[in-house]
Amino acid sequence: MCTVSVIRVGPTSMRLVSNRDEALTRPPALAPEWRTRDDRRALWPTDSAGGGTWIAVNDRGLALAILNLNLEPAPVLPAGLASRGGIIPALAHAATWHDAVDQANDLDLGVYAPFRLLVTQARADVIVGSTLRWDRSRLKDEPFETTRLCLVSSGLGDSLVAPRLGLFDELIPPGAESPAAQDAFHAHAWPGRGPISVMMSREGARTHSVTSVQVDAAGASPRVAMDHRLVAWARDPARP
Repeated sequence: MCTVSVIRVGPTSMRLVSNRDEALTRPPALAPEWRTRDDRRALWPTDSAGGGTWIAVNDRGLALAILNLNLEPAPVLPAGLASRGGIIPALAHAATWHDAVDQANDLDLGVYAPFRLLVTQARADVIVGSTLRWDRSRLKDEPFETTRLCLVSSGLGDSLVAPRLGLFDELIPPGAESPAAQDAFHAHAWPGRGPISVMMSREGARTHSVTSVQVDAAGASPRVAMDHRLVAWARDPARP
């Protein structure tokens, strides 16, 4: 369960934000750390339960985020599937979003439950990349070139949280992209509609954290930063 948005925030800059929704019993994730592979560095927080991650950025300005894909009706999944949290670490050191897509196609995807993966980079005046949709039959590659994009999911059924997309259009209309508007979107909760809210809350699950990635791709070496913030209840050792 997640809400992910990415917006253009400057001529060569983008900002990606992910609300991570999990069970109340899931422990808080570990703080972001840099990892080096083949002289390339990537930054991500670590799921302390599964060992993987749901968001990353590397020193080439490539950002990735993953969401569960909750098909309706829900398929019967085989036992022993691998954690989808292992997908981004396998791709996070790619040089470009094209390379990340190619590498995703080379993975043994049959060991994973359905997912959607966002891979994106900033270019002059736009955000480019692809959303990859795995439904356990095929990996569908959906390239995009835009200034704003939002993806949502819910364990209750992805269609139930479609109102989040309308809220995204309302709070961040085309041409009005800004970090402040994006933060307002990711902090939004409808009164009495916690299960479908962006800042989600329902019996047994809530939004655990909000993680943002900022990329400025100007020049030969992109500048990247990540901010990982636990939601207040998740910082409390006595949380319900």
